[in-house]
Amino acid sequence: MSSQQITLVVGGSRGIGAEFVRQIAQSHPWDKVIATVRSPRSFGNPKVETLQLDINATESIKAAATQVERVDTLIVSAAIGKDELILMTPEEGFRNYLETKILGPLRVVKAFLPALRAGKLKRIILLSSYSGSLTKQKVQLDNELNDDGFAVIPIHPGWVATDMDNAFGEGAILVDESVAGMLKAIESLRHGDSTKYLQYDGQEVPW
Repeated sequence: MSSQQITLVVGGSRGIGAEFVRQIAQSHPWDKVIATVRSPRSFGNPKVETLQLDINATESIKAAATQVERVDTLIVSAAIGKDELILMTPEEGFRNYLETKILGPLRVVKAFLPALRAGKLKRIILLSSYSGSLTKQKVQLDNELNDDGFAVIPIHPGWVATDMDNAFGEGAILVDESVAGMLKAIESLRHGDSTKYLQYDGQEVPW
């Protein structure tokens, strides 16, 4: 098996996802990063490959997965907007929220599971907010994949100033600080860490 590590960042076109792509490519130039995007774009780095994928479209996810043979670390960073009060959210907006933050990550994991099984590290990282944590989904994935050596970890990026949310929010941290912290936490993960829910600075978050 090649010693080159392959990281797939789902939602790599902007915000936290794009910063994951930038930092991994910069700090691990010998490895490969695959960034999923909804529209074609270039990251200006030969170590970064782009893959068209719409997390809300099952066929798009399946088609993208057929183009990837191996993945060591899967980071699902796709998101939409900020968390809103349920009663204040239009039904269509709430449906989109569920598609992107709940169903989308599950579809991605299922589609790329053969590539993850072919990888060495078998790490699945699901970005999750406190209010929208993927608790039940994560526990079920962990139950099903634990015996195969997978580490399935939800991680909270912190209150981040991005173009998606909190761009000028008081107390928000910069996206590069959040991602640097998450990468440090991710790189230290081992198989037995699947019982953890982490925040960007590596501290455990109570379930």
